[in-house]
Amino acid sequence: MRARYVALGAVVMLLSGCVRSENHTVMVDHGFHETIRQIVVYGSPDQSHMRWIRGGYDQAMRQDFAQCGISLTLMRHEDGDEIDRLQQTIEIVRPDVLLMMAPVNAPRDNTMFDVHGEYKLTLFSVKEHRFVWRGRQKLSAIYEPGADLGARFARTLFNRLAGDGLLGAGCHPSP
Repeated sequence: MRARYVALGAVVMLLSGCVRSENHTVMVDHGFHETIRQIVVYGSPDQSHMRWIRGGYDQAMRQDFAQCGISLTLMRHEDGDEIDRLQQTIEIVRPDVLLMMAPVNAPRDNTMFDVHGEYKLTLFSVKEHRFVWRGRQKLSAIYEPGADLGARFARTLFNRLAGDGLLGAGCHPSP
């Protein structure tokens, strides 16, 4: 009898998957009009424990920002020398802005079947030495066949920044 319930649960999970990535703006500096050509992104939704979403996230981030002529350098929270590494990267790359991503809460389950996490996002102008945007992004997923959680997270983030007008007048959210 128990095997039937397990099998039924597996079928329901396969047929009723749901993936959501939501982002809302907490603060935007409408006086920020700097042209962005280079971004260092410090942090990622995988935060080293959900490595299986990295490929889709990395590819979508590079692809979406490239369509606006913006180059990315992606860094993750993984090493003990993070501050030194970040400082060296900023000195070498000389980005216009630094996009920092930090988990507000750890994902409740770090399997590919059930993921729930929330992240605090901050965009800092390196040239002007000030914060120009703050937001929060949630990633919620119950297994959906073929869903690319990393790409959805990246696209949601890109669309919010483009929609808030931070990526330039010619840069628009992706469909």
